[in-house]
Amino acid sequence: MRRVASGVIGACLLLGCGGSNDSAPGAPTTALDACTPSPDARCDGDNLAGADLAGQDLVGIDLRGANLSGADLSGVDLTQANLVGADLSGADLSRAALVRTALDRTNLAGADLTRSRLTGATLRDADLTGAVFGSTFATDANFTGAVLDDDLGGLLLCNTTMSDERVENPSC
Repeated sequence: MRRVASGVIGACLLLGCGGSNDSAPGAPTTALDACTPSPDARCDGDNLAGADLAGQDLVGIDLRGANLSGADLSGVDLTQANLVGADLSGADLSRAALVRTALDRTNLAGADLTRSRLTGATLRDADLTGAVFGSTFATDANFTGAVLDDDLGGLLLCNTTMSDERVENPSC
């Protein structure tokens, strides 16, 4: 697993993402150079498979269509991030903040979502086959058309729209 420098996606320039390098003009860019991504940082379509982004603040980042399969995203804040169509299969999203996060058509097969918060998240038509839930809270989330296992043990639902469009615990 390759480690990414600390900060908001850290070495965003090296990962092919938008942003600006805070180092002096003409300074060499290395794998440990930190940068400050623009507020509309985009990594859409990037290959970040196996990346170690644990604990990063990725609020509002655009990762549409990115390959994050097997990535360590544990403890990441992905509030208002766009991950539509991304591949997060086998990714570790334990303790992640997925608040108002767009996860439509995302591949989350085999992903670990233990103790994650899915507040207002949209997971329409997402593949959650074999995803691991343990004390995972889904409040006001939308799973319409999502592929889910029959056993959702550990997924705690509150006013959440399920794949068949029924609302679970509407008055919690």
